[in-house]
Amino acid sequence: MKEERLLILQMVKEGKISIDEGMTLLDSLEKSNVSDENDLEKRFSLFLDEIKNESTDLYTKFTEMLKNFDFEDIRYTAQSTIDDMKDTIKDAINRM
Repeated sequence: MKEERLLILQMVKEGKISIDEGMTLLDSLEKSNVSDENDLEKRFSLFLDEIKNESTDLYTKFTEMLKNFDFEDIRYTAQSTIDDMKDTIKDAINRM
């Protein structure tokens, strides 16, 4: 935006446009910049909302998975594997 302002001022200085035309262009440039900033703010806000929604969805899914997870079954499976390993080791020792 700074470059555009300097260009407009240069055009006024060189007499290519009148002071009034230069003021009109500078006003338009300022309004355009505010509009761009508002658009960027709006897009960023929508982006943050999307992240929030996705995070909430992931949290909900993760919570449901934990509610339905059978920790007792995992403990039983792990203990069963350990017991199988012990039996295998005992058998190997007995065969020596």
